[in-house]
Amino acid sequence: MNTKTTDAVAVGIAEDAEKNNEKNDLIKLSTGVILKAKTVSTFVLTEVTRRHKRPRPPVVVDEDKGRKMENPSDPVYLDELSDWETNVANSTMGAVILFGTEVSSVPKDFTKPDNDDWIDELEILDIEVDKNSKKSRYLAWVKYIAAPHQSDLEKIMTSVSRLTGVTEEDVSNAVDSFRDDAE
Repeated sequence: MNTKTTDAVAVGIAEDAEKNNEKNDLIKLSTGVILKAKTVSTFVLTEVTRRHKRPRPPVVVDEDKGRKMENPSDPVYLDELSDWETNVANSTMGAVILFGTEVSSVPKDFTKPDNDDWIDELEILDIEVDKNSKKSRYLAWVKYIAAPHQSDLEKIMTSVSRLTGVTEEDVSNAVDSFRDDAE
């Protein structure tokens, strides 16, 4: 092969690889909406998680042992821990959607983020969306309209995590490792 042919083949291979990579970054949701996955700064994910203070178990006096001990079985603490886990998961998912996705395509007859009807319906349920913020609209639209199933959210998280270089196990472990600043 001559140099021009070799260069043309190399360019063609690179273009094919880029097209295939782009396809791998596309997330098709159950609604037919297609999002493009993007890398998210790990600093954003860390900061979002850090802002939620993990509750501490109450300390009780163990009369038999004659010392103070944490009681991780306390029902109030377990409720607080459950709320904390939910808040961290919701905040992390919000960051992943907001920073790690963008709309690639929306089916012809499907509600688009710039339509106000879906926002009006959410507001009837006391779910507020800032109509004047493009990013707030987008986040709410993906969460409540475009990705209605748990499997949609899992696809988003998996695709963005892969691009970001963070495994789902790493994300889960990071959440578990954060403690109250006092600890």
